[in-house]
Amino acid sequence: MPEEDILERIDTLALEIVENRRKSLLVLYYPDNGGEVKVSDINKIDGELRSFRSSNNNIDILLHTTGGDPNAAYRIVQYIRCIANKVSILVPFYAYSAGTLMCFGTDKILLATSAVLSPIDIYVSFENYENNRIELAAIDKYIEFVKHCKKTIEDAEMETNLEEALLVEMVRQIGATNIGSFFRKREWTKYYAEILLADYMLKDIPDKQKIVDHIIDMMVFKFPSHAFDIDYNIAKRIGLIVENMPIDLSDKTKSLVELLEEAVIDGRICRYIGDGYRLPFFRLYNMEE
Repeated sequence: MPEEDILERIDTLALEIVENRRKSLLVLYYPDNGGEVKVSDINKIDGELRSFRSSNNNIDILLHTTGGDPNAAYRIVQYIRCIANKVSILVPFYAYSAGTLMCFGTDKILLATSAVLSPIDIYVSFENYENNRIELAAIDKYIEFVKHCKKTIEDAEMETNLEEALLVEMVRQIGATNIGSFFRKREWTKYYAEILLADYMLKDIPDKQKIVDHIIDMMVFKFPSHAFDIDYNIAKRIGLIVENMPIDLSDKTKSLVELLEEAVIDGRICRYIGDGYRLPFFRLYNMEE
């Protein structure tokens, strides 16, 4: 008997998850190397959801991503909410950055063993920096450092223009226009997060605005870096509606992502289409009524 094709194995395992959860499943898989959440994804997701059917209009989203455009993340989750009444999101390994923002628009986040989210503070591509990007959080920390230097100097009753020199050097390195753009992007990401949390995840929570404000403050300002991992305990502590997956479901979702990664390596899915960008893998698996 011939070995089952890897795409057939992916479909089989996804349908096992559907049977386990008794809900239709939308897989949103972005490959680690070259995958990125983009506005163009909305049309692809629309193509999948045209066949969505459910007696109770509920759906699970299995999400794997390192992030991307916050505009796209907001529009994708709002589009899904127009179609599905109840939405849970399954995170096998990680849903970083824009992926975390997408989680805010669901009713519940289910994290597999050791799965994590991340802060939603932005980073922006910038050619003079390592890995071609700079985090806005890094600018915040630099400004805190400058303020600390100023206070230390004042406490020592010294006179110096060090504070001015440090700020001038930052602007010279990054550019005033870039800095302004970074902060504007942060503001719209905050605005998206507030809408999604208030309208969906926390809509039925008493005094929800206080919790929404706390989550956004932590996610945008308080965590030390954009690369900070937010596990189940931290997510629950700051007020997100989150659960640990049962072991069986955790194992199945992780195995599904690992199969998808194999299919990428084999060249079966997520091909490169230029500029180092790979297509994502989207597929809807309907629950049999």
